[in-house]
Amino acid sequence: MDSSICEENILPLVQDFNIFMEYIEEEKPVLSAKKEVLGKNDSFKLNSKLNFNKAVTAPNYNQDQYFIIDLMFSLAVDSGLYVVANDEKEKVNLVKTEKVELFLELNNFEKYVFIIENYWSKYDFCKKYPRWSGTIALWNTIASIAKGNLGEPILKQENTQIVFSTAVSFLCQLSYFGLCSLELIEGVKNKYEDTVKAIIPTELGIVICEKLLTEGFNFWNMEDVETLMEYLGIKRGDKSLFFVLKDIFPDNIVQKTIEDEVQIDRSGVYTFKVNLSKSLWRKIRMSHRSTFEDLHLAIQSAFNFDNDHLYDFYIGGNRRTAKITYAGNPQEGIVDDITIGEASLYKGQKIKYLFDFGDEWEFDIIVTDIDKNATLPIQPEVIESKGKSPEQYPECY
Repeated sequence: MDSSICEENILPLVQDFNIFMEYIEEEKPVLSAKKEVLGKNDSFKLNSKLNFNKAVTAPNYNQDQYFIIDLMFSLAVDSGLYVVANDEKEKVNLVKTEKVELFLELNNFEKYVFIIENYWSKYDFCKKYPRWSGTIALWNTIASIAKGNLGEPILKQENTQIVFSTAVSFLCQLSYFGLCSLELIEGVKNKYEDTVKAIIPTELGIVICEKLLTEGFNFWNMEDVETLMEYLGIKRGDKSLFFVLKDIFPDNIVQKTIEDEVQIDRSGVYTFKVNLSKSLWRKIRMSHRSTFEDLHLAIQSAFNFDNDHLYDFYIGGNRRTAKITYAGNPQEGIVDDITIGEASLYKGQKIKYLFDFGDEWEFDIIVTDIDKNATLPIQPEVIESKGKSPEQYPECY
């Protein structure tokens, strides 16, 4: 890469991400209970501090309408820097993990590479954009930048296959990463109208987009990538995405990153609050050496159930969006002999426990404590309870 790619090319992104992290640490915002994202007031306050801010005068917008804040929130969680967790009052927060300290040790170039690497490989493109048509449109947009000329606008009228009106947030993301700048259409009022007249490739964008669509294409977290690679004749790269991106920058300035599996001491006594309702719950203590099957059996015993059906655990507390599933049925997901200590759980983390796929008994579980100094119990034990156990098979009249 030409040495003209300097720190000022990536600094606005890094500064904004640092501002985001500082805001989470200092303000400790409570997330909305339903969607588990920043509320309108916090989004508005954070927006005012950013380089890439939305021109607003009042807190009238949800997080997803602040494209860059929404992106940073997703990246913070997807990269493992933060987890969505509950505090002692069961309010939902972003809680930093051990990875935050490792991130702060990186230089600005290394931070940039870590962020864009996680964007490409972990960001939920499928959730944000349509499936097959979205894949093609996003690919065409990135390819247009890769094949473009430095500073020369790519007009919508001449490139009808690239994204404009249907996914303006994606173009804002590319601009945030410094891959392009945007020429906007003045006077647009309707949210369904085009707001972007042209995208203008940067030097950094031309090089990175070319790398992403060749050596890094198979890492793209988008459905149908394998089919598209075969159709386009793109071969699977033999480097990790980090090594694909690090060589873009001059003087070997990018040397370190944060591995997905950071070695962290997960030993200790875990306390789980298992809720069927606000007035019906059990607290269960167990060793990090116990498995998810042990937790399943402890819940069955605590609620006087018969253990006669299959079950799943969803880390993250949401059956649809859970990142990890521990299944009583090995064909459905990760098997249940994984230990509690191997699951990278954090205090305040939520888990959904689904028992009996017919009657669908759903339990909400919260990790209320992790005590590294307590004596490990031999077997899981119920230490506190509230409410009478329900009938597993109530009589129907």
